[in-house]
Amino acid sequence: MAPPPPPRGRHMRARDALGVIVIVCALLAVFEGRAVRKAGDEMTPGWERTLVLAVGKPAGWLADRLPLEDYAAALDLFRLGEGRKIQVLP
Repeated sequence: MAPPPPPRGRHMRARDALGVIVIVCALLAVFEGRAVRKAGDEMTPGWERTLVLAVGKPAGWLADRLPLEDYAAALDLFRLGEGRKIQVLP
């Protein structure tokens, strides 16, 4: 029995997948850093909490200095149909 033919189209490398993961983690830190920090603060003590806070504190610090989380919340409201009630830009 012959092996199946290789898939056609563009082939992605493992490095490409890791790059996407890094980009998504950076976007999470910028847009939802406060939520990650708050979730770590509410966890019970243990190594999981330590790990979440090790990521959440710097991500929360970054999110506190950038207004992107506020814009993400405004986009969520707009997507849910309540966008006419808010003003995104001051």
